[in-house]
Amino acid sequence: MNLFFRNLFIFTFIIFCCTFALKGNSVHAAIDDATHLPLNQIHKGKLQDSGDKDFYKVVVPSNGNVSLSIKQRHGAYWYGAILNSKGEVYEEISTDGSEFAEGYAVTQVGLPKGTYYIEIESSYEAYGKTYEIKAGFTASNNYEKEFNNNLTSANTINLNQTYKGSLKDTNDEDFYKVV
Repeated sequence: MNLFFRNLFIFTFIIFCCTFALKGNSVHAAIDDATHLPLNQIHKGKLQDSGDKDFYKVVVPSNGNVSLSIKQRHGAYWYGAILNSKGEVYEEISTDGSEFAEGYAVTQVGLPKGTYYIEIESSYEAYGKTYEIKAGFTASNNYEKEFNNNLTSANTINLNQTYKGSLKDTNDEDFYKVV
């Protein structure tokens, strides 16, 4: 049984890596046709085939924290991402499709007021199955605003206030400026 789970993990990892390697210019065309996704409401959708991707437009009314939740389901693995209008990824997430899958996979990122996009695609055997997503939002000026990866784009923060942020990966750097 351990061999089965190890092989399943390796296969899932390969599919996950290929998903990132094969992203192309189709993202820009799909963003132009994105469906509006109301904040803090559950939405259900279905991918038609293994190459299908769904894109949603999310309008953030003020500075704050944007989250993407994808319901996990046994036998289906989905990939989701929060993007800007250029198709650049702020945060990404993959669901667990194992027999132990339950609840939601969640990722979040602090963003300024604006329009953003959610991408959903099948990582493994998820096409033809209904997915459930929610784009959450909490208004606040005390979240990191991406992309703040250098001195020029540093977030200005106030003294004696607590701010929340996240590092996307081991190479991510976040810069803040105090006046």
